[in-house]
Amino acid sequence: MRDTVSEFEERRAQTWRAGKYWLGLLLAGIVGAVIFTKTGSELFAMLFIFGGCVAIGALFLVMRRGYRCPACEEILDDEEGAILLFPRACRRCGAKLRR
Repeated sequence: MRDTVSEFEERRAQTWRAGKYWLGLLLAGIVGAVIFTKTGSELFAMLFIFGGCVAIGALFLVMRRGYRCPACEEILDDEEGAILLFPRACRRCGAKLRR
């Protein structure tokens, strides 16, 4: 069985590989919304804004699925529910997540 640090590093890498497409869609949504707003095409601007919102939701789901403690499978978030991008240890079980 792999240690929790190695397992978490692999999960984090998989999460970012899955999330990069949604980050690209978010960036395209922002750029498209700005361009179409300046040209006066509100319909296309709204479509790009909608695409950006979909990308934000998908990124949220990808992060909640991938950023889990390998030892206890709890989501690695803080007290307010924000996902911790670089946690040192799981705040629930104390498993070490970084070298």
